[in-house]
Amino acid sequence: MDEPLSVYKTEVHPDWIDFNNHMTEGFYGVPFGVAAGKFLFNIGFRKYVEETNCTIYAIQNIIKYTKELKVNDQIRITTQITNVNKYHLNFFHHMYHGDEGFLAATEDTLFMHYSRNFSSFSAMDNTIYKKFKSLLLPI
Repeated sequence: MDEPLSVYKTEVHPDWIDFNNHMTEGFYGVPFGVAAGKFLFNIGFRKYVEETNCTIYAIQNIIKYTKELKVNDQIRITTQITNVNKYHLNFFHHMYHGDEGFLAATEDTLFMHYSRNFSSFSAMDNTIYKKFKSLLLPI
């Protein structure tokens, strides 16, 4: 499988623009976060959370900015799982200009699996671990 696992589309909102008239660095995380949430929703992660009272929490985000975006630019974000073990999960996002196709930014997010029942990090249930493992793609 060569295609990314998930694609999310949106546009650069006026309140994401800074005094230099381009998208400010802090707002790149907003569409990346929404893309991650949509990906998890699409694979049925919500049901896992409801049934197990376990979830994942982002503990590190590394964003690389490659080319600026401006107000109303269309953006397309692809999401891939690049690493998974029983305790950790990595998503890698690519943000592209929706019309011109250039790479605007990337984000590598590290998640840890968390049990709400025990208020601590814990191993993933085999079912969700195998689901994530089956979706694993190289970057």
